[in-house]
Amino acid sequence: LDWLSSHAGTDTVPFLHLSSTVEHFDLRGRWWPKPEAVQTITNTPGFGCLKTLKMVLDTVWCGICHMCRLVRFKDRPTGVVYEGGLGLPFDYARVLAPLKYLEEVVIITPNHRPGWTTFGSNADTNSETTLTSDTNVNPNLWSGECYVCVRVAYKEDAFREKWVARKRRVGLACGDGDNDDGEKDLRPPKLRRVEYRFSTGYL
Repeated sequence: LDWLSSHAGTDTVPFLHLSSTVEHFDLRGRWWPKPEAVQTITNTPGFGCLKTLKMVLDTVWCGICHMCRLVRFKDRPTGVVYEGGLGLPFDYARVLAPLKYLEEVVIITPNHRPGWTTFGSNADTNSETTLTSDTNVNPNLWSGECYVCVRVAYKEDAFREKWVARKRRVGLACGDGDNDDGEKDLRPPKLRRVEYRFSTGYL
């Protein structure tokens, strides 16, 4: 597949030479992975049967400040894995929701230490450990929140608790998984696994 010029509009079909039977897609070269850029995957004919999506990104989307940011963990985690449809930033989950066969999303990004981001006070800092959504080791369910928002916004316990609770409800029936606008937080219906892998240095 060929990605069109980065100057193309967000409503432009971004791929050339696309097979109509793509089930596994490895996306590289998107430096600013805004939700609008990710949404072009959903809007492209031929991705309707997509099952796995891998994105190699130098920055990740922070759902709090709505900006693409470098990942800066205080420690050296190798990654984190979520099951049951959790783990994507709200905006990614929403724009990918029309992909009814999507089962797995893998995001690979560098850890540009040093930083303030942690998985929580009980997080395992063993660099050989891949964390999970277990509340004992990942109580904040990290899903792209930048080091600035972790340091500033998470200081308010009320905000942090509400934010994490919303992440746990994403994809539930309307009334149980509503966001601040009273609308359902959507996700791909068959999404079962989300994985973040952290490398060192620039990709």
